[in-house]
Amino acid sequence: MTKGEKQQTQFLNQQPLTDAIKDYLGKRLERGEELESDSPIFKNEQEGHFTGQTLSIVFRTMFGSVGLKKMSIYTGRRTFALRLNEHGVSIKNIQTLMGHASILTTSISIENNPIKFG
Repeated sequence: MTKGEKQQTQFLNQQPLTDAIKDYLGKRLERGEELESDSPIFKNEQEGHFTGQTLSIVFRTMFGSVGLKKMSIYTGRRTFALRLNEHGVSIKNIQTLMGHASILTTSISIENNPIKFG
């Protein structure tokens, strides 16, 4: 679920990641948990969904642990969109992958690239 409470599908193509998630969910099933299509993959301490703020903190911590001190979920998503654009992916396809309702939002994400790395 996104911050706007919209459901968005994410395609995972990294075998170690998909294996780890399957293993994690398998362990939850072994403990007797019922997993429904709307069950959170990762739960907070109260056994519910993470809030957007909590996820932001988790990602900021992860980025910081590998030396990316000024990264956030937004900059990670924006970098994804920029890389797709740089590789010639159409803005309509980028819009779909980003889950944007408006193509204007997508165009704002890929124009005037101020993100500097290094």
